Amino acid sequence: MAIHVPSSPALPATADDEHTPGPTRPFLPVPDDAAPATRPARAGHQGDDARRRTTTALVAFAHGLPADRPARQLVLTSVVRLNTGVAEAVAARYRRRGVDGDDLTQAAYEGLVKAVRRFDPTKAEDLLSFAVPTIRGEVQRHFRDRSWSVRPPRALQELEGRARKESDRLLQLLGREATLEELAHALGVSVAECAQALNAHHAWSALSLDKPLDVGDGETGPTLGGRLSEDAGFGRIDDLLSLRPALATLGERDRLVVQLRFVDELTQGEIAERLGVTQTHVSRLLHRILRRLRHQLDGPAPAPVPRHRVVPSSAA
Repeated sequence: MAIHVPSSPALPATADDEHTPGPTRPFLPVPDDAAPATRPARAGHQGDDARRRTTTALVAFAHGLPADRPARQLVLTSVVRLNTGVAEAVAARYRRRGVDGDDLTQAAYEGLVKAVRRFDPTKAEDLLSFAVPTIRGEVQRHFRDRSWSVRPPRALQELEGRARKESDRLLQLLGREATLEELAHALGVSVAECAQALNAHHAWSALSLDKPLDVGDGETGPTLGGRLSEDAGFGRIDDLLSLRPALATLGERDRLVVQLRFVDELTQGEIAERLGVTQTHVSRLLHRILRRLRHQLDGPAPAPVPRHRVVPSSAA
């Protein structure tokens, strides 16, 4: 029986990798907001089943043609066009992550073309069971290679994708959100690695510190940078770095006094009891130590400017 295929441009050339079929996956319906206006509405599951049967027949027919026949390219192009909804449905799952929707759809189309090119109907009858994972992998590769604002290591990016899919599976299985320990066990990684992968999700897009915050009702508040308080600890870094060489010039007992007073936060009376001296002696020690450290930090005092007497010149 002859199959009539409308005239279509040839598919772009791709590598004909060998196909290993995976488990059968259900057809992903296209969300209404992702469907282009030029495509007619679909007729539910019956339309999906008809599309599967037509796809299977076209793929089998195309692979029965010689590779150099133009008709083969035309049939495979028709298969791609018939299943663009599959690619758009996969791309729709990755929207609202800071990446342009058209770029996602284009990456999904490229995955569909690769799947159609590589699919071998002699090893599996259902193209979509092979195409959906291939399309998903192409979209994820687009994110991994181009779309991270802060790029984590590739292994962490891939673990983040696995964690997302496993979270969805466990949600259906358990009827609730999986705990971090349950998710880590399902992924076969440590709890720390799982937490790091989940945190990597926030690296998809960056938030400007200068962008006003949305406070609701269409109003904006202060910027994020304005809400962040200054960490006083940063101001102490220079002091600590400067103190280190100055402390190294102190003797062993003086360093112990500094540690007891400013690190262990003991009172002068407690220090005196620890050292077996009077509190007055500890007070004198601290005064001398602090004066020495201050001298080390500030440097020697400038030499006084000599004062010269101005002798009036005698009148001639």
